[in-house]
Amino acid sequence: MNHTEFAERIGSGLIAPGIQNAVDMNPGTWSSPSVEFMDGLGGREAMSGVRVNSRTSLGYPAFFRGVKLIADTVAKLPLIVHQLEEDGGMPKAKDHPAYRLLKRKPNRFITSKTFRRAMTLHAQMHGNGYAFIQRDGRGNPLDLTILDPVCTFPIKWIPSDTNIPEVHYSTVVDGEMMTFLESDILHIRNLCMDGLIGIPVLDVMREAIGMGIAVRQFGSHFFGQGANISGVLMVPKTIQPNAQKNLLDYWKKTTSGMANSHKVALVSGGATFTKMSFSPDEAQFLETKRFEIIEIANIVGVPPHKLGDNSRQAYNSIEAENRSALDESYDPWLGTWEEECEAKLLTEEQQEEESHVIRFDRSKMLLPTLNERASANRVFCEIGVNTVNDVLRSEGRETIGPEGDVRYVPANWMPLGSASASSNEMLNLLRRIESHVLNEKRD
Repeated sequence: MNHTEFAERIGSGLIAPGIQNAVDMNPGTWSSPSVEFMDGLGGREAMSGVRVNSRTSLGYPAFFRGVKLIADTVAKLPLIVHQLEEDGGMPKAKDHPAYRLLKRKPNRFITSKTFRRAMTLHAQMHGNGYAFIQRDGRGNPLDLTILDPVCTFPIKWIPSDTNIPEVHYSTVVDGEMMTFLESDILHIRNLCMDGLIGIPVLDVMREAIGMGIAVRQFGSHFFGQGANISGVLMVPKTIQPNAQKNLLDYWKKTTSGMANSHKVALVSGGATFTKMSFSPDEAQFLETKRFEIIEIANIVGVPPHKLGDNSRQAYNSIEAENRSALDESYDPWLGTWEEECEAKLLTEEQQEEESHVIRFDRSKMLLPTLNERASANRVFCEIGVNTVNDVLRSEGRETIGPEGDVRYVPANWMPLGSASASSNEMLNLLRRIESHVLNEKRD
């Protein structure tokens, strides 16, 4: 199967599922699979008894919200190919082959936002996001197709003829192993220990995530089992098994579930009920849930209030955390995308000459208020950076014609270096005036 056939067979955007693992491969041999390799898609069970995998972890609201925040942030920012000019300008390189892939559609099935959102989600959960780069005969990128991170992995290969380590990538499609050059795989990594493969968060943080899932499951069972009126049914004498079953069935039917909470239960035959339940507050259930939200915030790397922790409601602290999140939570992912795209989607010549760069438009990360935009636009117009039409375009409004393209600067400004000359002229003028006044007084 060649690369073109491969691209056609995975036209849906994903390869058949498999198992994720990074392996070292000596010439002609594979290393033994690790324990993680044999665990399969089901995920491993945490000590809390919860099995942690992609499906169960995304079913935990705090974790879902955290990874979605980062993935959505990366997806919403335009990723643009720019051409660097000698004067420092950075116009959009719309004729570059990678411009269309990153700005609009990486392939005919998905948009660029969907592509970046999925790749970032894979990198957050599995440690790695992979995409196959289909190229034309001249090496220009034509399509980017997402690969399943569970069955795609890098291979360290040492050719016997050169004895120089190389990196290739392998994946599985329809049960067939395929290997690609490093330059043909776009690889978005999470935190790395070896610089080659990202650390799978679902594996190393299995216990912490499993604890949060277990707490939520406990709450569901707690209320589903009628915890508000549960206790012990006491009967005055021994009753037959059928009578026991009927009594318990009747009790469960009339007391279990939220709809029956706090209702009066009626029992007959001398039976008595002793309540032994405890409230969620007494069991520190709510405190545990709050703690688990903070734990997930630490794992994902977003401020706790973004996940629903309302313990800090001060506006100033939340505003500071929002700005901190831009630098500490989102910008590292943006930098990872930019570096990898430049390394794989720009030619060697473009990289060496630094003629092109690939950058996110970070101006949309923290949208200013109306007053902030008005103040910034006024300042930029006053110093000649923007025109009236520039401001109208940034606000999504219609321009006013050629007269809106005129730039203005303050009339009292002067070129740098001319201030000292003007000061000397003014000093000489003052001296002449002073001399003239003194001469008039003498006369």
